[in-house]
Amino acid sequence: MNDNFDYKNEFERLQTYINSYFNKFFSKYRNKNIKLYDAFEYAINGGGKRIRPILTMITAAAIGNEPENAVTPALAIEILHNFTLLHDDIMDNASIRHGQPSVHKKWNSDIAILSGDMMIGYAYTILYYDWYYKTADDAPMLHVKLSLINTLTEALIKVCEGQELDTNFNTAISVSMDDYLKMVELKTSALLCCAVQMGAEISEANFETQSALNNYALYLGIAFQIQDDMLDFNANNIKFGKKLGQDAFENKKTFPIIKAKELATDKADIDFINRYYQNKISITDNDVNTFIQIFNKLNIPEIAENTITSYIEKSKQYLSILPKNNYTEMLYWFLYYILKREY
Repeated sequence: MNDNFDYKNEFERLQTYINSYFNKFFSKYRNKNIKLYDAFEYAINGGGKRIRPILTMITAAAIGNEPENAVTPALAIEILHNFTLLHDDIMDNASIRHGQPSVHKKWNSDIAILSGDMMIGYAYTILYYDWYYKTADDAPMLHVKLSLINTLTEALIKVCEGQELDTNFNTAISVSMDDYLKMVELKTSALLCCAVQMGAEISEANFETQSALNNYALYLGIAFQIQDDMLDFNANNIKFGKKLGQDAFENKKTFPIIKAKELATDKADIDFINRYYQNKISITDNDVNTFIQIFNKLNIPEIAENTITSYIEKSKQYLSILPKNNYTEMLYWFLYYILKREY
């Protein structure tokens, strides 16, 4: 291990490496006045941190490969992730994504839908045609391609299932924490599991290692989503161009809202939450402030923080199976890096 290995610098180096590939890809379509590609590039370069592709690359490296050898599945999962965001924004009628107008607001829903559909095609094209795969011993492996395609397909199916659950929750009058966690496993954890699985597959990791990495990503995903739900009610949303309490305006059943329903004892709070669940409130900014007051009264921010910490600890324990090297240590560091985000 290199004692001078800087995790943040390596993260930023891999971001730059991924971005250079995307720049090369989009350079073929710029100035052609093709809106689908303009929307595609706009979405990909919309301010995402490249969490999933970098997770693929450092997982591959932790098992003994070079991170650059995993760039192809890394690009594929980033494209697939952005496809899900395009369609999510349409379904939620969200006007802002990463502090800028969402694709369907900047263009229209038709362009967003078609561009998203096209992105799925390119995710698979990149996986199968654009580069060949090199395993840790530098041999191109066709069976790795087929395994990666299967893994990406399974993740796509799970994300769609999770999105349906999330959408159904908007009109459901009863959503338990178990219901919520099932949705999160499908909608959020699935892509993170896909990221580590593809990194493991390209390095031909054994079944035990792949299983451990999937559990690492599963619990990371749950922690990530709970944090995301709490950030939605954070005043920093305004600083980043997001609407405070956007989830409430969409009538979503998120971690703090479900937890508040579980814990509320004050009659006025119970009545307010029940009317929200029954879609009897036309949400206003004042209602968002009411939610925040209820959350603080019930100590939900601290409960969320403790729950996130619990899932991070569960996630960490699955990394002990990996070789001791800088990239394995970076997977530990990665847990805390992404949970320090402000948006």
